[in-house]
Amino acid sequence: MKQNQDKYVTHYDFHLTMKSLLHFPNLEKVSGHRWNQSNNLLTSVLSEDRGCTDAGIPEYGCLCSDQRVISETEYGSNQFLSLASAALRNINSFHSSISLRRSNPRIGNGTTCVDVQFRKFMNIIEVSRGDSKAKNRHKLYHIFFESAQGPSTWHAIVDGGNKIIIVKQMSRYAKYEFCKDPRVSIEYCICHQFPDGTP
Repeated sequence: MKQNQDKYVTHYDFHLTMKSLLHFPNLEKVSGHRWNQSNNLLTSVLSEDRGCTDAGIPEYGCLCSDQRVISETEYGSNQFLSLASAALRNINSFHSSISLRRSNPRIGNGTTCVDVQFRKFMNIIEVSRGDSKAKNRHKLYHIFFESAQGPSTWHAIVDGGNKIIIVKQMSRYAKYEFCKDPRVSIEYCICHQFPDGTP
């Protein structure tokens, strides 16, 4: 295990390692679910140059890249407001009349879900991939923002061309269980206004 210090280790590796302890002393005889790119940290030596692809981590979740925390003074730029707008369009599309008709055409277009509107940025992280000398490095943006509705907090991963990779609500959304539209995933249905500070 000492040989794997300062190497790229994932939660999949920890999961397999912990499962193997249940089979002690036969650490290689792990049964049940197992990620095919995980390594037992007690019996394997990880490669020095192991990266996200080797570990089975998708690009948008990879931390083996250049990162820059965007300064709050840059939050008002058209670039970042445009990225936030793309994330909001994605969130609100889940309860649009088109999505609702697609889900169940016999039920009307009305919904308890409200459109989410931007309140403020909480944090923006620019992640650059590829050759550091190339002019057009591939960039992803992790945008953390708050909406006035709910209130709710969100994490969006957007590429430089405003293509949404993933959007997820960071605030607790089980609190909307009592009012959510059954046609919309609860994560995307803000249907009640709680006091500021409600988790």
